Amino acid sequence: MDDRELQDLLSRWKAPNEVPPHIEQRIFGAENWWRWLLRGSVRIPVPVLGFAVLLIAGGYLFFRDGVVEKRELRLADFQPVSEIKVRVIRSRNATH
Repeated sequence: MDDRELQDLLSRWKAPNEVPPHIEQRIFGAENWWRWLLRGSVRIPVPVLGFAVLLIAGGYLFFRDGVVEKRELRLADFQPVSEIKVRVIRSRNATH
């Protein structure tokens, strides 16, 4: 067969309108969405999973004692320092 005969044959060929059920089932899957929720899987990168675990654990540790208590700070709550210790730290390269 040469190119001209092949072109003529391809121009007369008609694709079937319907897909056989067994092929459609293999392509689109026979399972319902709720079955996928029960047996399906989702791939998650390890760093994202690790961050989510740390976030959940941190939230649990932060809120495990109940609601975080908000305290109002007032100026009367501050007290003067009783003892001051001054310490001068110089770098090794200081000349003075």
